[in-house]
Amino acid sequence: MIHWNNVASDIEFRDISEITSTLSPNDVIRLASKFSDQPLIIFERGCRSQIYSHLASSHNELGGLLMGQVYVNPKNGQPNIILVKEPIASLVFKSTRVSLRMDSDIWNAARARIDDGLTVVGWYHSHPKLGAFFSATDRHNQRNNFYHPYSIGYVIDPCRNESKWFIGQSAEDIPDDRVIIK
Repeated sequence: MIHWNNVASDIEFRDISEITSTLSPNDVIRLASKFSDQPLIIFERGCRSQIYSHLASSHNELGGLLMGQVYVNPKNGQPNIILVKEPIASLVFKSTRVSLRMDSDIWNAARARIDDGLTVVGWYHSHPKLGAFFSATDRHNQRNNFYHPYSIGYVIDPCRNESKWFIGQSAEDIPDDRVIIK
């Protein structure tokens, strides 16, 4: 189980027009067609590679934080896009094949990236040879530590090449069509 102290959020929400202005008209149309009750996750390919490299370093559970940006719909204030830009691997932890306890030092590493305009948008961890799912412990951690509407959880079984995304305090499943790897 992860034990972290709750800290007041200093997230800077960004207007969705900020990201859509960088896209081609065709991409904006594609993006708009994907709006639903759940936000769209844009996952940078380099971030994914870093996570998989980290997880390949052990047969035990590993994990870390996900840093990125949240883009909200100005009409309702709800997150429409969560951009996952980089991971912060937990370097101080205790783990087994079926458990992970990350040390709170990871938040110090995240704090430096917050000063660069990123925020903690969620967390990731592995389930080697167990499959990609959220256990009861994972749901507890999500509910108590990643409870914002934009907070995502990403679980990976690197041995089976499976992954699954969850969002919010209730750890709702995010369908694969809501995740874009760019």
